[in-house]
Amino acid sequence: MQGSCSLVGLEGWFLFFIIGAAPWLVVNGVFVEIPILVKRQPEGDKLAAIIGAVVQIGNLAPFMWIYCRHRFGISQKNTVGVVLGIGIICGLLLAWTAQDTVSGHSIPLLGWTFLGGICGCLSKVTWFPFAAEYREAALSAMSTGMGLSGIIGVVIGVAQNIGNINEDASNANFELNTVFYILTGINLFGLLAFVRISFSQGFKTNWVSPVYTRINSSEEEEDGDFSDNASVISTSLGFEPSPGIPGGRFDHGLNDSATHSVTEDGQQETVTFRVLLEKGKIFLLIAFLNSFFNYLVMPGLLPYLQYDTSRIFWSTTMYYIANMLGRYIPSYAVFVTPNLLPVVFFLFLTGVYLFYIGCSSDPGVGTDGESWWATIAAFVFFFSLLNGYLATMVAKVVKMKEEGEGITPKQREVLLQTIGLFNQAGSLSGTYLTLALASAGALHKTTQAATVTATLTAVGNSTLSLDI
Repeated sequence: MQGSCSLVGLEGWFLFFIIGAAPWLVVNGVFVEIPILVKRQPEGDKLAAIIGAVVQIGNLAPFMWIYCRHRFGISQKNTVGVVLGIGIICGLLLAWTAQDTVSGHSIPLLGWTFLGGICGCLSKVTWFPFAAEYREAALSAMSTGMGLSGIIGVVIGVAQNIGNINEDASNANFELNTVFYILTGINLFGLLAFVRISFSQGFKTNWVSPVYTRINSSEEEEDGDFSDNASVISTSLGFEPSPGIPGGRFDHGLNDSATHSVTEDGQQETVTFRVLLEKGKIFLLIAFLNSFFNYLVMPGLLPYLQYDTSRIFWSTTMYYIANMLGRYIPSYAVFVTPNLLPVVFFLFLTGVYLFYIGCSSDPGVGTDGESWWATIAAFVFFFSLLNGYLATMVAKVVKMKEEGEGITPKQREVLLQTIGLFNQAGSLSGTYLTLALASAGALHKTTQAATVTATLTAVGNSTLSLDI
């Protein structure tokens, strides 16, 4: 981060970073605690699959929200704030009632997890469009925060001794409610970061996207002139300031400006599916493939690549660290490229290799155990690094095209929302392919743990379910 960034840039990066980590924390927390919950709740071993199915219903929310957004003009910025607020409420309710039952069923646990799943699924179509209203660096920061969400679960699991609990889970280092209080605290920081971003005029002055630098004279008198600052910002990001887009305005409704985009002749802009494909078909394809291979490999396939839960756990940890690192790398201009196809090619090769190993009989037999672990861990690390990099770069390239090649704010918003839907479609396809192969016995080294893990992958953000 260069130029005008310094302290202001560091603060802004952290604010978007913590917002990025927030939406899946509740669901991740539930998955972290599944080894304890299955021992205490009446559903027993069936609970994991039930929770996975409950969260899956949340996948309907993005479609409904997008329809309401473009049909009724629901505020995108307000949606982000509401999702963060609901995450806090869900965390508190789970801390208080996660182990309660109603008529012999874990109704409170399932109900609040369902609500948390809706929050996570909605973030797929709202988080990047929200960040794209601001400087390009906001996308990298928010994407990196999304990678942090998985690492938080790993850290909590290690601290709680989740992998070595006894039959009644009495030897856990701390109870479930403590876990959800911790996650609620992080969500609270996310909400405070959102408030800072949304209502601090000084922050908006330094982080407004160069696209929104065209301000009429009345707005300049009310809110200040930002055009000079925009030149510094855009230069620090490695491209020249764009000349402004008709209808694109910077004001207190910045994050809803795309809803009101107009064409040069003053007509309301409509983004058709044909326009969407013309502007972003390659991004939609990359988003689908990236999510497909991600959830084909992690975590459903991972138990078939290692021998014991300890190695599975550390491979999972490496996966999350690499994913977060990959998401962070595009923060530096030297690693930013609009040509993502070579990265997709290497992701494809690595994913196919790991999938081949998972389908092979007794992988690793006849080789040194530590050598096999290191080899698979290296491939998993590289695969996850590429996956995280693509997750950030798809959004960043869309943003770069908006600022340099004439994509309007409306087109950018709709394209990023559709990319989120393609991400969901890819994750579901990869998840259920792994689950179907595991159920059919096509994947080797099948265990109850691996089968349950494949089921849990469906939510798109499971963490320590590998140790079940």
